Amino acid sequence: MKMNKCILFVGLVLIVAAYPSWVTGADSCQDVKVLYELQERCGKRAEELFNQYGRLFSKYEDTTWMSRQSSHYNKRLNRCFGVVIHTGIPKQGEPIIGKELWDINENKQYGEFMIFGYEKLLSCDVLGKHCNSESEWDALVKPYMEE
Repeated sequence: MKMNKCILFVGLVLIVAAYPSWVTGADSCQDVKVLYELQERCGKRAEELFNQYGRLFSKYEDTTWMSRQSSHYNKRLNRCFGVVIHTGIPKQGEPIIGKELWDINENKQYGEFMIFGYEKLLSCDVLGKHCNSESEWDALVKPYMEE
C-alpha cells in the first residue's frame, strides 16, 4: 500500500510540475499566431514598398536592371527588414551588383553593398560597420534577416 501511495504522490508531483508548461504551451500557440501575423504583415509591407520604389525589370540608358527583394520579421528586434538586390547588365562592360538592407517600417536604409564587375568594390557597409567583400556584408546582414 505504501508503494501505491508513493507512486501516486510522484505522479501528482509530476503533473503539478508539468502544469506550467501546459499553460506556456497555450501561450506558445498564441505567440506562434502573432509571429505568423507579424511575418505576413512584414512581407506585404515590403512588397508594397518594393513595388512603389523599385521595379523587377527596368532599363536606364544602356543598362538593363533586374531587382528582387526578400523580407523578414525579426522577433528579437521587433522589426521588419528587407534586402533588395539589384543587378545591372550594361550593353557593354561588366555588371553592377547592389544590395541594400532596409528597415521596412521606418523606410530607413541600414546597409549597402555595391560591386562593379566582379572585383571592384564600390561600397560595403552595415550601420557604420565597414566590410571588404560580399560574404562579409552577408554575415553583417544575417542577424537582421534570420533571427
